[in-house]
Amino acid sequence: MAEGEVPGDYIMERQDLHDVVFLVGSEKKEKISTVKLFLANYSPVFRAMLLETDMREKHSEENIEIPNHEPDVFKLMLSYVYGMQDLKFLDVDQAMRFHLLVDQY
Repeated sequence: MAEGEVPGDYIMERQDLHDVVFLVGSEKKEKISTVKLFLANYSPVFRAMLLETDMREKHSEENIEIPNHEPDVFKLMLSYVYGMQDLKFLDVDQAMRFHLLVDQY
C-alpha cells in the first residue's frame, strides 16, 4: 500500500473489477458497486446471497436492492470490509444505522 493510501481505496477506485451492483436506499436510491468476494469473506449472509445458494440475487444480472439502509452507511460498511479500521461517523444516528446494517448482514 502506498504511503497515505487508505485501505480499500484501490478496490473502490477500480470499478472495472466490481462484479455486483447494489441499489441502496429507501427514498433516494444509489447504485453502489463492489467485489462479491470481499463481501462473501466478510459476511455469511452475503456469502449465501452472492455465492453459495440458489437465492435469486446470485443469478441476477440486475441490481440487488437494499431498501432498508441508506447509501452513506452502506459505503461505510464497504470501507470496513475493504480494511479501514478507523471509521468516522458524522453523528450518533449514523453510528446506530451502521450497527443495524452490520448486524443484519
